[in-house]
Amino acid sequence: MKGVPPEHTKFKKGQSGNPKGRPPIRDIKVVLQDLLSQEKNGTQLIDGLMSVVVNKALKGDLKAVDMLLSYTFGKATQRTEITGAEGAPIEVVNNDLTKLNLDELKQLKEIALKLERDK
Repeated sequence: MKGVPPEHTKFKKGQSGNPKGRPPIRDIKVVLQDLLSQEKNGTQLIDGLMSVVVNKALKGDLKAVDMLLSYTFGKATQRTEITGAEGAPIEVVNNDLTKLNLDELKQLKEIALKLERDK
């Protein structure tokens, strides 16, 4: 029969075709720590990398400045408070959007677009 493998090469019923399973994947943090702790010309790679980032920041590279500041002090959190007219709380009258009429849906769309533009 053409296309049928010999009996001795077929998978055995109830036996895994890969008994050892997938080989373990190394954790990316461990790999990077190992790599960056290596020395080249008497200097650890992490020191050389940080030197490059600091020099770029000193030359005005804003991405390098952002990277240094965020890794040193953490990312700044941004809080947004939404209030009604003159700081009053927003009153939710109808929280079921399926009950809105066409005009109300158009108003809601305009508000959403305005908020998106103002980001």
